[in-house]
Amino acid sequence: MNLGSMDDLTADITPEKRERIDAIKAEMIDAERGHELASLRKAQGFTQVQVAKAMGVTQGRISQIERGAARLDTSTMAAYLHAIGGELTITATVGNLSVRL
Repeated sequence: MNLGSMDDLTADITPEKRERIDAIKAEMIDAERGHELASLRKAQGFTQVQVAKAMGVTQGRISQIERGAARLDTSTMAAYLHAIGGELTITATVGNLSVRL
């Protein structure tokens, strides 16, 4: 059985379908990140209420973040991690060179 190339498989995807696929992908990434943040919070022994207070948001907002119901930008992730005693680090890699930003 010949499945062809990825280009063959995606050749008939319309721009509308591509937009929907990209939206679903973003939702899945947000859900995964939220789950990971919740796991870190629980491992540190913090409640959603404590994190919300430290971030200056509502407990409902923390719930949205952890369920993947909220878009996560780097400043929100950094604030969340700071609230549980962590930090967000970003590393840029070009070829063999890596720099922590």
